[in-house]
Amino acid sequence: MATRQALLDAARKIMAEKGLEGATIMEITEAADVANGSFYNNFASKEEIMEAVAVETMTRLGERVDASIRDIEDPAEAFAMAHRQAFEFGNENPDIGLFVIRNSLSSSILEQSIFERVERDLSNGLAAGRFSFGDVRLAARAVVGALNAVSAEVLDGSLDESAIDETLFIILSMVGVAEKDARRISGFSL
Repeated sequence: MATRQALLDAARKIMAEKGLEGATIMEITEAADVANGSFYNNFASKEEIMEAVAVETMTRLGERVDASIRDIEDPAEAFAMAHRQAFEFGNENPDIGLFVIRNSLSSSILEQSIFERVERDLSNGLAAGRFSFGDVRLAARAVVGALNAVSAEVLDGSLDESAIDETLFIILSMVGVAEKDARRISGFSL
């Protein structure tokens, strides 16, 4: 079990830096300080280890987000808090944040998990009359694209963390929350 976790940790770090395509099994095993054969005792391919890292990552993130929004009744506030938690999780764990950003379109698990959660939150806001827009699927893609782009720039230092509040304000405005309310909600602290 320790070998498997060492491989997962190494893969997350290397794939955060290089993405799936740039990472090699040799780099992963060297970083994990295990023999190449140990990789194949645990995983069949780079894709399989990436998906295992994705499951581990999304489980941790999902638990954090769900705990933070459990008692929030307003769908707009829950939406903003969920995304603030995702930003903070990535900032506190840069390897995880970069792993998600660089691999979200290469990993069916990351992509499905991210879009399912965003689509769920957007649908909740629509059903409650809190949001106003047309297509949930397209809105989810716009939200995820904005969040990934801003997260990447916060992590690499191009933007400071105040960009999180402004991004949440823009997204809330985009999905139909009134400007004053969107400003108030986007400024909530953890």
